[in-house]
Amino acid sequence: MAKNSNKAAVVGRSELRMRSEPTGSAKKTAKVTFGGVTVSAPVQSLKLVRKNIKEGQTALKRAAGALTHSGVALKVSKDVPLFYADRDDPKTIIRELNGKKEKGVLLKGGRFRVIHK
Repeated sequence: MAKNSNKAAVVGRSELRMRSEPTGSAKKTAKVTFGGVTVSAPVQSLKLVRKNIKEGQTALKRAAGALTHSGVALKVSKDVPLFYADRDDPKTIIRELNGKKEKGVLLKGGRFRVIHK
């Protein structure tokens, strides 16, 4: 009977356990436990693992630019209002519609009422 191989590492506050054990088939199964979740999968060849690491690093390089900038870009269309909270008074909503800014509040049903201060 083949031996089990166990490896453990601490990641943050969780312990990550990897375990290879023989199954009924010729392929080994690896179990990875992170917190209360355990995932089992067939052990892959070293060649495939290296290929997937390279592809993952390439994908991360493509995404890095988007990950380093905060916020989102919104495309504003004509006759479509944009609503956001007033930085100075978070209880007040600002509505931008066709280049015009108005301060107001949201009523029941999502209606917007302009307030004049």
